Amino acid sequence: MIKVFLVVVSVVLLSGCGTTKMAIKKYGGSWEYQLDTPEGSFKGVMVISHDGEKFIGRIDSDQGSIDLEDLKIEEGNLTTHFSVGSYLIEISGEFNEDEFTGTIGPPEYQMPFTAARVK
Repeated sequence: MIKVFLVVVSVVLLSGCGTTKMAIKKYGGSWEYQLDTPEGSFKGVMVISHDGEKFIGRIDSDQGSIDLEDLKIEEGNLTTHFSVGSYLIEISGEFNEDEFTGTIGPPEYQMPFTAARVK
């Protein structure tokens, strides 16, 4: 009975590792974006990676780099946020192969946000 239990636990743990590797390959990497706002157009790269426990990321632009907080990717859907001064900026959306489509902005004013995987 103990052998059966150990086999089942091993299979579950190994399948989880494979799922994580597949998710990293599917969502990890650099995603170029252009954001058109009333203040002008901004270009940059959203970088997503995995630290062994969870997804992590940052936004790189001409203005600098900022870490994404509470980055979650579940079933192809991303949610995260970051702060600029006293403003909370939220990002949410969906991955579809090499495209990301969603929204970005403070909770009260969301704008379209798209990105394409850098190959």
